[in-house]
Amino acid sequence: MPRLITILLTVMSMLCGIGTAEAQQPAELMELLPDFARSVCGWNEGDDQIIVPDGVTELPDFAFYEMQGVRSVSLPPSLTRIGRSAFAWMGDLEEVNLPGNLSDIGAHAFAYCARLRAISLPEGLTHIGNNAFSRCESLGDVRMPLSLTELESYAFSDCFSLRAASLPANDSLLGELIFSGCRRLSRLECLSPTPPPFDCRSFIFEPDDSTAYRRCRLTVPADAADAYSHAPGWKLFPVILGL
Repeated sequence: MPRLITILLTVMSMLCGIGTAEAQQPAELMELLPDFARSVCGWNEGDDQIIVPDGVTELPDFAFYEMQGVRSVSLPPSLTRIGRSAFAWMGDLEEVNLPGNLSDIGAHAFAYCARLRAISLPEGLTHIGNNAFSRCESLGDVRMPLSLTELESYAFSDCFSLRAASLPANDSLLGELIFSGCRRLSRLECLSPTPPPFDCRSFIFEPDDSTAYRRCRLTVPADAADAYSHAPGWKLFPVILGL
């Protein structure tokens, strides 16, 4: 009974925990999860690639959590959802293809994939969960698809190599501190003609990180530059240029 209570508390804390890039590592919970890589994907110890078979529509939560030595994962066209922490803490992961039918990337899905250098987000993707790409320290640039309607808090926080990013042309609510800790981000493009609001009246970076705002050039539609320069959160950028 005490072990069950511990597991339940761990799950509850992860479901409620937003606002930090630190992903918890529920060891006891992991013991109870099915070995998705072996039973469904035919992965064997020592393989550096995982091929998810066609017909799979969802990657379960923690599907490949903390697996080391895997450098690439091939996902099928049938996949529509990536579960919570599905790839989290895969320290050797360098490459993963995201299929065109993918619509949902769960919270912490790729958190702490330190060697993941690039990710192509497909058109049709509508939701990116909180901390989904936190601490992807090698990620160089990211472009959000036009279909994206929900980008949750800290989605790309602490991506230390990220230099350029773009946000889609819609005014959907943005999560808190999406790029917090991205100390090399120098180009941010927001295509929305109306400045998108932030959840909890938040910001792109930490509000007191004046260096981050000075370093990053914000580019917006030409006729919207003045609106951005007066909008909450966006007006912290000293350089706002029209496309």
